[in-house]
Amino acid sequence: MKWSLWAARYLVALALSMTPATRAAAQVPDHLECYKIRDPLKLAGIVDLNSPQFGRETGCKVSAAKLFCVPASKVVVSAVNKATGTPITPLSFWAPPAPADRICYKMKCPRPTPPDQQVTDQFGTRVLSNLRPSLLCTPAVPGPTPTPDAFHGFPATGQMTCWDTSGTVISCTGAGQDGDTRAGATLTYVDNGDGTITDLNTGLTWEKKSVDGTIHDRDTTYVWSDAFTIFIAGLNTTSFAGHTDWRLPNAKELQSIMNYENTNPSVAPAFNTACLPGCTVLTCSCTKAADHWSATTNANVPVNAWRGDFFAGIIRPGDKTGGNFVRAVRGGG
Repeated sequence: MKWSLWAARYLVALALSMTPATRAAAQVPDHLECYKIRDPLKLAGIVDLNSPQFGRETGCKVSAAKLFCVPASKVVVSAVNKATGTPITPLSFWAPPAPADRICYKMKCPRPTPPDQQVTDQFGTRVLSNLRPSLLCTPAVPGPTPTPDAFHGFPATGQMTCWDTSGTVISCTGAGQDGDTRAGATLTYVDNGDGTITDLNTGLTWEKKSVDGTIHDRDTTYVWSDAFTIFIAGLNTTSFAGHTDWRLPNAKELQSIMNYENTNPSVAPAFNTACLPGCTVLTCSCTKAADHWSATTNANVPVNAWRGDFFAGIIRPGDKTGGNFVRAVRGGG
């Protein structure tokens, strides 16, 4: 009874403390919650591993399972640097549930603990018991402190599903399709909390879009020339997010934020979350599922410029006198 009352009060307080943007971020299961377990299988084996960061490792001994990890979303109620006593404001990382690098923190949760779980993996089916919360694994970016010059990863498409020629979903194992190989750097973004998003692969910083009638509104269209003289000029005149070097992205940059696992719009959740009427770039992140201007002219037909279609996830040319949507970018020099 005491636990139920405490949990109810905690959940109410947590819900009240969350902003709309925080609630949306909490719904993305890009973390792993790992439980210590008791596994009836007493396994002994040898495996070879290969990882992009550390290369090939051979002859690794495998023994009894110790952890059971499940996808989870997270809301930070409070965090502090124990060495200095200063509060920590977490960055808003966005990464797909898997695969992605993780850093794991020790964790202890109030009871009750989860029930026993029947699971099946490559070594068979059994029941895991005595589950105890042990680790919280959060998305992480390996390497030194990120700087614009440090970002040169070619981004993956984000596609993790495979289809046959009739359009039926099939197993990706051995298919050789994009959803099988998943070549390129995992799509990973950080919300900077100032109306912008940084792509941790390319180092580009993108303007977030809103639904509030301002210059950032996702529903505003421009002819190609006005995208420079009105939209971009307006952002730089007002020093949006403290910068005056905003520009229209080129065609390849625009395509780099497309996520080919998604459609309508074909972007990661970082670019399409909590889009409600009246939301601002500080409380939401929106994408119109339609054509967006790039700064790149179609050399074959110079009266056209290349556009990114965020409904279908394609790049195609369009007449410069037509109205299309826009999103600004900076960096990448």
